[in-house]
Formats: sequence, C-alpha cells, structure tokens
Amino acid sequence: MSEQKQSIIDIAKGFEGGQPKNPDAPRNPMKANVPEQTLVQDQLNGLLENIDTSKMWVEFNLPSKGKPYVNYEKDSIFLRAMKFSDEKRLQKALVGDRSKDALNVVLAGCVKGIDYGQLTLPDKLYVMFKIRQLSYGKDYPINTTCKGCGTKNELIYDLTKMSLDFMDETYQEHCTVDLPDSKKTAYISPIRAKHEESLPSPERIMEALPSFITRIDNVSEEMVIKRFLEQTTIKDVNTLKTAIFNPKYGMDQAHKYNCDFCNVQNDVNIGLNENFFTTS
Repeated sequence: MSEQKQSIIDIAKGFEGGQPKNPDAPRNPMKANVPEQTLVQDQLNGLLENIDTSKMWVEFNLPSKGKPYVNYEKDSIFLRAMKFSDEKRLQKALVGDRSKDALNVVLAGCVKGIDYGQLTLPDKLYVMFKIRQLSYGKDYPINTTCKGCGTKNELIYDLTKMSLDFMDETYQEHCTVDLPDSKKTAYISPIRAKHEESLPSPERIMEALPSFITRIDNVSEEMVIKRFLEQTTIKDVNTLKTAIFNPKYGMDQAHKYNCDFCNVQNDVNIGLNENFFTTS
C-alpha cells in the first residue's frame, strides 16, 4: 500500500509492536511507553478540538409528535449532520444496485431517539430534509418549468420555513377509519420506513393494502379482509388508501411561486431532487 492511500489507522498499525525504524536511534524516554496508536489519537483529537460534539445533535419536533412509537414519551427527535465519511460512503453506494440500502444506513446513523426503521413515512421524509438542512445548508435549489410560458425557473426553497401539519391529538396505535358505504370500522397500522422495500409499484399498491389493515370490525382474518376489499365499493377502498398511504400529517410539500418571466403563479412539489446531496 502506498503512503498516499494509507489511512491514519493503517499508518498506526504499521508501527504496532513498539520497535523504532532505527534500533540504534536514541529513544525519547517521555514516549518510550506510549503506544503509537495513542499518539495518533492525541494528534487527531488536537485537530478536532474546535469541533463541539455536544452541539452535533439538534432537536426537532416530529410531525407525528412521537405518537406512533411505543413507549416513546417525547414529541421530538435528535438529528445530526452527515459527516464527510458518511457522504463518501453514500456517493460510492449511489452508483450501485443497493443505493437505497446505503442511504438508509447513512441516515440511520444521523438519528437518535427512535429506530430509523420504525419512523412513519411522513416523519421519515421530514427527518431526511432536516438532515439535509444540517448537512448542506437551509437553501434547497429546485428547478421547475412555468405552466404558463414554459420558462425554466431556478428556485431556492428555505428549509427552515418548512410548513408542518401535526398529527391529531386523538391518535391511537391502531387508527380507526369509518368506511362510508359499508358502514364498517377498519383498524389500520402506519407504514414505516422498514416497509418501503417491500411495497409494490404504485400500479400494484392494492396488493399491499391488506398488510396494513389490522381488522375490520371484529374480523382479522387476512383472506376475509382481501375478499371484502374486492367486493366493497370504490369509495370504501379509496377511503382506506388515503388513510394508509396519505396520512393527514407531515411536511407541506406544496409551494407556490411566480414565474420570473411572465409572473404567472405556479405550484411546485418540494420533493427529493438532484440537489438533495449538494451544498447550498
């Protein structure tokens, strides 16, 4: 391994054993009994002395107020910015087939208080944008095209001014949904970050619907629930789909702007784009 490619740890390991390069050279009595690894760590600590680790974790209020998390008695979560090592790991993984896995692993290391996989999807999206804000800055570039004149507009969205809809105070672990036509009550569970990999494509989303229905009235048999969904009305099913896949809390992703060229008001969605992992 060349010197340029060696990490600090590699260099330190190369000196393990305590023998100096030149056995005839005089040894410093102050350092004779100090392992080289300790000296490297001391030097590293000196270089990082102005990095205040106590301020690395920042507290944010969750859109869900922490209600969907069992035995979690707070309405907030602690987040930190990504480190350079996180970014390197992420950029390397983004070119592979497991990019989503790599992203989840990196972001999970930036969350404290709740297991990342347990986050509901509205909370996860909010957490991702707040980690982005801490890591790269509050200004989030968005490229969009005016519906009136077709001019491309380059917007800067201030992530600190993000609008939130908070979860209803009446939330219970299994939410209830009143079905308008069948007059039955469905008990549903929230989709969490850990479920994302197993969710089908949007056109096949109905296949996943029964997985998040705990019971309908007193019936919990999955096969019965599946057949009920097939035979009930579209209005009943759409009510369930909205409650499960589009809960009424989270960050408000709708944003209005006036075109730079024709001044027509436009709507744009604040979502993940090519600027998400770039400096503002």
